[in-house]
Amino acid sequence: DRWTAVFEFFSKDLKSLDPGKYPLLGDQVFATVSEYSTKTPEEARWEAHRKYIDLQYLIEGEERMGQMPLSSALAPQQYDADKDLIFFGEQEGEYFTATPSCFFLFFPEDVHRPGILIEESKPVKKLVIKIAVAE
Repeated sequence: DRWTAVFEFFSKDLKSLDPGKYPLLGDQVFATVSEYSTKTPEEARWEAHRKYIDLQYLIEGEERMGQMPLSSALAPQQYDADKDLIFFGEQEGEYFTATPSCFFLFFPEDVHRPGILIEESKPVKKLVIKIAVAE
């Protein structure tokens, strides 16, 4: 049911969606549309989640996206259970270019660093779908 809700949402006209939160399947699956300007690497932070899988998709624009295994991540900060979010210190990782031609899936064992500029800061429109990890 969770994955069906995710891919049904992709059939919408994503470019026409306003920024905000969209419930898809209660607290099991929800989407957030945001608009922002990409950041310098120093401003973008490594992060991970324990309760949700992140599906990240650039509706418009492009950005660099960092990824590394949780087992390699250094300097974890305090986990915020309310936000399901933990940040990590500065470190190397593998980087990819995010565009409207692909999406990224980050599981709880993946640390990611989204929102990084390519050459210069530019506006993007992004969809993040949170999918609860099966219990």
